[in-house]
Order: sequence, then structure tokens, then C-alpha cells
Amino acid sequence: MKHAGLQKFVDYLEGERAFSDHTVRAYLRDLDQFGAYLAHGPSAFDGAGGAKNSGAGGSPAFAATMDLLDRAKRDDVRAFLGHVQTAGGSARTAARKLASIRAAYRFYIRVGELAENPAQNVKAPRLSRELPDVLTIPEVTALLEAPDASNALGLRDRALLETLYSAGIRASELAGLSIRDVDLAGGPLRVLGKRRKERLAYLGQPATDAINDYLR
Repeated sequence: MKHAGLQKFVDYLEGERAFSDHTVRAYLRDLDQFGAYLAHGPSAFDGAGGAKNSGAGGSPAFAATMDLLDRAKRDDVRAFLGHVQTAGGSARTAARKLASIRAAYRFYIRVGELAENPAQNVKAPRLSRELPDVLTIPEVTALLEAPDASNALGLRDRALLETLYSAGIRASELAGLSIRDVDLAGGPLRVLGKRRKERLAYLGQPATDAINDYLR
């Protein structure tokens, strides 16, 4: 059973911030690791940067973690982020952990359980701006034509791939679509994205043809 104070934070992330279960678990894990670091220093982490000593993840030690958070200083946050990277974590991982810590402090300050946010003015690690790898036109064509169009599963897979390519939506957004979200006559589709924000995307003719082939 989660500590009551931790459950409030979970309810805030799920309800007010509309985070997915995966994101909530990541935030709790990050808070867990920060609490372990405050309590035990670098020895709390293995080579991959994972916490060996659990605190924030719902154990009875969460009350002690709150006391540690209350006493933590800006240099503690900076040292934690530095150790995350020296223990094998990327700059992006460290930046996410900083976001988790900031969110926890903001919430607990708002509900009156903490007084100050030592993470507020800590600079996030600089992220490299690497260009994403993209498929060539022949590779895209080969991918779209890979499903076997002689059976229902192949037609389904072709419709999925064409929709992803044409609309430029995420795989998770595609998985959440239903046929009522798609206007096969005009091409637009209603997409529920991150934080449950709704937007419109558009399908090209090959995608609508592939969907109609599968529906038939």
C-alpha cells in the first residue's frame, strides 16, 4: 500500500497532469532514486544508475524520504544529476529525473508538506541536438509493401503502416484510434495525443484506400 502522501502525488500526476501509467511509474522511480541518493550517497546506485535502497516507491521509508527532501539543497540536486550521468545515464535521463524532482517539490509545496524547491533553479543538462535517422524512399516503399495483401492480417498491417506514414502520428496514438475517429471520405482523423490533447491529422489517398480494403 502506498504512503498517503505519495498517493496524493500519484493522484496529481494521473488526474491533474494526465500522465500515463508509464510516465507516473518513471516519476516515482526517479523520486525513489533521489531519496536513496540523499540517504546513502553514490553507494545507493548500481552501475546502471538504479536505486538499490527503495524509499519513495511506496515503502514505509517514504516518510523518511519526505524529511530528506525537506533538508535537500540545490547542490544535492546537482550532485545527484551528476552521479546519474557518471553511473551510465544519459543527459536526457538526467533531465527527466530533474523534471520529476521539480514536479514533486512543486506539488508538496502546494499542499503544504514542503517549504522550498531546491531543484527550481538547477539547470537541466544540455541535450545534444542529433538529427533523427530517417528512412529512404525505397525503404519506406519496401516497408509499406511488406504485408501480404492476400489475407486479412496483411490488409490490416498495410492499413496500419499507411496510416502511420500518411498521418505522421505516434504508434500509441494509432493504437488508440477507432473507426469512428476516421473520416474516410475527407481524410481527416481525430487523434488523442499526449496529456489527452485532441488534434486533427490527415490521411492521403493510399492510406484511405488501404483502410477501405481492410474493412471490406
